[in-house]
Amino acid sequence: MVTVMSIILGLDVSTSITAICLMDESGKILESEAYRLEKEEDVFKKASVVEAGLKNIKSKYNVTNVFIESPVMVFQSGASSAFTIAKLQCFNGMVSLLAYQLFNVVPKYLTPAEARKCCNIKMDKSLITKNYK
Repeated sequence: MVTVMSIILGLDVSTSITAICLMDESGKILESEAYRLEKEEDVFKKASVVEAGLKNIKSKYNVTNVFIESPVMVFQSGASSAFTIAKLQCFNGMVSLLAYQLFNVVPKYLTPAEARKCCNIKMDKSLITKNYK
C-alpha cells in the first residue's frame, strides 16, 4: 500500500499581498511565498495572479488540506472602512473558490489566534497591540 503524505496549504489573503505556506504533515515547511498584488488594477487581475501561483503549487504537490485566514468581520476604531472590509470579503471568497476548484478541498477558516494555537505559537502579550489580537 502506498502512503500519501498530507500536504497543508495555508493562505493569508489580502488585496495587497497574499501569502502562502505549504507544510507536510510533520510541520516541515516545503514552500512559502508572497504574491504582491498592489500594482494590479482590480480584484480580477489580483485573483489571476493568485490563481497562477496556486496552479504552480498544484503541479508540484498533492494538497490535502487548505486553511485560510478568516476575513475581518467587524469594525474596529481606526481600522478598515466598510468599503475595505467588503473588498477583502469579496477577494477572500474569490481565492477560496479558486483553492476549492484547483485542489478539490473545502477550505477551513481560522482566525490568527486559532492558527497560532494550532501551531503552538506563544505570543508575548506585551508586544500585541489592539490590531493584532
